[in-house]
Amino acid sequence: MEINFTDIWERDRWQKIQDRFSEVLKVTLCTVDRYGNCITRCSLAPRLCEEVMNSTIESAKVCSDCRQRALVNAEKSWKEGYLCPLGLYFFPVPLKIKDVTWGYLIVGPVILGKRDESTYKDRIENLGINIDIFLDALREIKVFSFYGINSVIDLLYDLSIQILSTNFIVDKFLTVLLEAAHNFTQSDRSSIMLFNEDTKELYIKVAKGIEEDIIANTRLKLGEGLAGMVAQQDNPLFLNNDTVDERIRKRFRNRAIAYSIIMPIKVKNKLLGILNIATYKQNPDKFNFQTIETITKLKNLVESTVGEVT
Repeated sequence: MEINFTDIWERDRWQKIQDRFSEVLKVTLCTVDRYGNCITRCSLAPRLCEEVMNSTIESAKVCSDCRQRALVNAEKSWKEGYLCPLGLYFFPVPLKIKDVTWGYLIVGPVILGKRDESTYKDRIENLGINIDIFLDALREIKVFSFYGINSVIDLLYDLSIQILSTNFIVDKFLTVLLEAAHNFTQSDRSSIMLFNEDTKELYIKVAKGIEEDIIANTRLKLGEGLAGMVAQQDNPLFLNNDTVDERIRKRFRNRAIAYSIIMPIKVKNKLLGILNIATYKQNPDKFNFQTIETITKLKNLVESTVGEVT
């Protein structure tokens, strides 16, 4: 199981940010995930790449996968860029939260130095493209000096870090964890409670299948209720019809719950909160020890990822 860029940032929201960057800088931009798969539509999409170089089979082969090719060694050489077969440059700007790269903002195609139209005639005619049509589209490609393009990609790198490194990201990770656990177990109600260091209380941060007034008003001290007990003892709890311990049973606030999985969420060895998944079904398919192992792996992934961005 893996968390991707679109799990932590809304695609449409990022599209608007990318479009704004492109509009201000007058440069083509596209966001891809760490494997080169497109996340957004291309902003200021160049006619040269979108239409002209896709007009014949031969030219389409030459111009395919430029954005993916730009990711080769991108982590180390993203400032050097990728030179495509047409002599155009692409720069994959890493989208990072702390030291973790979640995707790339591809800048390009751009021309560095000067636009030398005389070098294209033989190559383009061999690809079955009209040279005048090609040159007309080429003139739309932005020309940068080396200093100019470095300023652009440095600016985009710094701005993206500032935008991505917010508390919103941690909240999004928790929502991803809850959604995945809730859907995987087909539970009736689920929640993630966070631990407030100041008040020493647990409160509901995100939930599914729980009434709004309960979400707003629930506060648990360490040791109080089942979630408080799990938080205090730092051990997961699996409850089912075979649970006979009255010390546990009497802590049930909702007696209709038949099965429940309660787990502490820890980041850097400190309690972040509690994951609570429950069902009213008497014989649920997914509430078993194999499921606990799967949910634990997902929880561990989120814990380690949140630890890297906080």
